[in-house]
Amino acid sequence: MYRLFAKKDVTNIIHNSSHRKTSIICTVGQNNSFDYIGKLVDSGMNIMRINCSHGDHSWHQKSIDNLREYIKKTTKRRIVASMLDIRGPKIRTGMLEATSYDYAPDEEFFIKVIPTKEIPNYKGTKDLIYCDYLSLAKSAPIGQKILIDDGLLQVVVTGNNNDQIKVKVLNNATIFERKGVLIPGAHIDLPAVSEKDKDDIRFAVRNNIDFVAASFIRKAAQIREVRNVLGYEGRNIGIVAKVENQEGLDNIDEIINEADAVMVARGDLGTELAPEKIFSAQKTIISKCNLQGKPVITATQMLESMTYYPTPTRAECTDVANAILDGTDCVMLSGETAKGKYPQLVVQTMHNICKEAEESLDYERTYDDLKDNTERPLNTREIVACSAVHIAYEMKSKLIIVFSETGLTTRYLAKYKPIMPIISVSTNRKLLQKENIHRGVIPHYVLDEDLLRPMEDLVKDIYEHFHRNHFINQDQDEKE
Repeated sequence: MYRLFAKKDVTNIIHNSSHRKTSIICTVGQNNSFDYIGKLVDSGMNIMRINCSHGDHSWHQKSIDNLREYIKKTTKRRIVASMLDIRGPKIRTGMLEATSYDYAPDEEFFIKVIPTKEIPNYKGTKDLIYCDYLSLAKSAPIGQKILIDDGLLQVVVTGNNNDQIKVKVLNNATIFERKGVLIPGAHIDLPAVSEKDKDDIRFAVRNNIDFVAASFIRKAAQIREVRNVLGYEGRNIGIVAKVENQEGLDNIDEIINEADAVMVARGDLGTELAPEKIFSAQKTIISKCNLQGKPVITATQMLESMTYYPTPTRAECTDVANAILDGTDCVMLSGETAKGKYPQLVVQTMHNICKEAEESLDYERTYDDLKDNTERPLNTREIVACSAVHIAYEMKSKLIIVFSETGLTTRYLAKYKPIMPIISVSTNRKLLQKENIHRGVIPHYVLDEDLLRPMEDLVKDIYEHFHRNHFINQDQDEKE
């Protein structure tokens, strides 16, 4: 869908400006102090992700409170969103006595099942680890292959006895606690929204979180189930559908239609699909989301090596850039910021890769492709947005300014991926936080009394603010 410039100097609107179009999502882990989160914000974090598969509500509450307190105290008028990632029907290992255990091929150990609520009370060893999937023995007969921690540890079942199984290790690997377990091809007897998920969703509602990321979405009905739990009080919380298995890919069209955004969750998706098929799945999901005007997030192992090292691999840099060339709205950091040694540096590195990739695109041809491939008829709001982008190109405008009440017009403007920044202006901070998920949108908060001023004066002030803060190329002719 996206095209590269034949010549990099076709347009100069985004060169020499500080604006990065692609949003960066950072996962926050145990280190969730005020100063730590502030450093992520200052480094360029647009959305803070909290993973409910780890920690408890008191831990997550601290992350939320510290983010909001930092934003309140900063003078940079930053708008940062929050995302709560619920576990969904995912199987996980339990806690460990040691930090980790190393395994070699042909070693054997047992996996014993216990209820999820009991997981914190038991510590596994190298010879016996715990798992919270009560139907494990039923779903994993002798000979069944099991993948742990996104397939880093692969085992095969050699013994099966009611509440535990015996497995043989197939490869060298290190296992940490609370890692995901995948049983390829097996029917998993778990509800789409567990009691823990419901509790986490209610926590999200109480804290006015911006997005709930729902794991292992296989069909649209599961998204509606999450929306029902959100209820009236959580009606303004966006639902991000995480596509992580073949059934989700098979039903991708109905999932995109029902969700507010979609995540290409390459970790578990990469253990269910053959590795050589992941790129195709990623490109398909991104392309379909682009045509529907739904935000899409590319996640997992984007700069994984920077969890432990200060520089990424060349392949990782190319991976991030290719996701942007595919058309992703957001790129996500997981362990890199949740437990990594170089959290600020990895966000800055991600920023630099995003900027470089964004400057390589032919935006006008991309606009034409999106316009030509979108199904007709368009609704009135999309017609207006599509026409506004066209006019902006004709006038060589530096900015597109939209006054937003519902966010729909902003969404349609973002769909057509203009080269100039989209400034979304609103008195509703909650709405602006959610607009961080759209590529190319810069949320701008104003007070109610600002809207009583003459529109020409307000627009002029907004333009001068972004010019002064280097969101506009300083070398361009003064055209609006």
